[in-house]
Amino acid sequence: MVDSAGAMIVETMMRLNPVADRTSVTAHLRLAVQSLEFSLSHGWANVTSSVSGVKVVMLSELGSWRE
Repeated sequence: MVDSAGAMIVETMMRLNPVADRTSVTAHLRLAVQSLEFSLSHGWANVTSSVSGVKVVMLSELGSWRE
């Protein structure tokens, strides 16, 4: 189940790509979240800041975060 923020992302993605279907967009969103959770749990990424409730994530390999 996708929460309300996830639902907004799915709706936006579908507007940007009218040929996308809800199932595939939701599956891609879930995969992205699972990949991020895996990276965070293994120390490959870290949350550097939160802007308007949206977490900004940096992969460790990319070096230091610059604003």
